[in-house]
Amino acid sequence: MILAKSIQFKCNRGNADAIATFKKLTAMAPRYFLLLAFALLTMASSGQTPSTSSMLPSVSYTDLDKLIQAAKQNYPKVKAFEHRVLAAKGNVKKTRLGWFDLFTFSFLYSPNNSTTLVNPSILNGYQVGMFFNFGSLLQKPYLIRQAKEELNITQFERDEYFLNLATMVRQRYFLYIQQLTILKLREQSELDAESNLELTKHKFERGEMSLDDYNKALGTMSDHTQSKIEGEGALLVAKSSLEELVGNKIEDVLK
Repeated sequence: MILAKSIQFKCNRGNADAIATFKKLTAMAPRYFLLLAFALLTMASSGQTPSTSSMLPSVSYTDLDKLIQAAKQNYPKVKAFEHRVLAAKGNVKKTRLGWFDLFTFSFLYSPNNSTTLVNPSILNGYQVGMFFNFGSLLQKPYLIRQAKEELNITQFERDEYFLNLATMVRQRYFLYIQQLTILKLREQSELDAESNLELTKHKFERGEMSLDDYNKALGTMSDHTQSKIEGEGALLVAKSSLEELVGNKIEDVLK
């Protein structure tokens, strides 16, 4: 009889312990679910980070060549160099045609009855004269050579500017890609901060976190939002700087 009561007491005690343990697990379940959700979000964000942690995969040299060609066609200073080259070529042609400047022709008509004491004329009738400038003959080859050298200098200056322009387009393109990559990282950080804020809010509502922790999460979210806005501004500035050289919108050039 005593043994039976002892066994029954142990069974009742075991059931009570099991029920208490089950209640504890049930109470802790929402916390574990929240922690599990946060862990999954963290793993997902960390899985996306490598795609935006480097700007090199976003660099397209095909697009860069299109932008350089567009800059050579549209930038006003390039057109100015092209007109300077045309003017230098015209100067060479004009100098070559200057061979005729060595000869000077004159025509004079004197009537037969124009002889006077004031202005006596020995020759009467039609008179034709031709003069030859020997000094200009000696200078002409040097003038032609000088015109050709000026043309070469103008062409070399144009080619040098093409190189400088291509370098400026590359630098501004790389800066544009850099700002684009930074903005993607800041957008991802804002999403992570938003997820952390939601988790902190749920914990705060359940009394599992303090008001100070919740305020810190709000401050972190605000900082990431501000950082993203600053990144958007930097991207727009880099884009407009590149479009200044290209002479058109990037989307229109790369379409």
